[in-house]
Amino acid sequence: MPLNVIERTCQVSQHRGSEVIEAKDVEYVLDKYFKIPHFPKGNGIAELLKGENEGPYAEKRSKHADFTAHNQRLSVINKTIKKI
Repeated sequence: MPLNVIERTCQVSQHRGSEVIEAKDVEYVLDKYFKIPHFPKGNGIAELLKGENEGPYAEKRSKHADFTAHNQRLSVINKTIKKI
């Protein structure tokens, strides 16, 4: 399969009139010929796999969860300091 992807990607870039293979060429080949969809750039794939990207308030929930975890860590540190 990797050789097929490389060959078809080369054909696509040549068809565009370019001598350089770009990421969009690989994405096109994977989507068109192998039915593998491309994922958004950045951390989008991680959010899709975790299921956090659902609902209108997904961003607020994840930030709140991070803040809660931070507060818990701080409270553990403060308790440890008080014991000393």
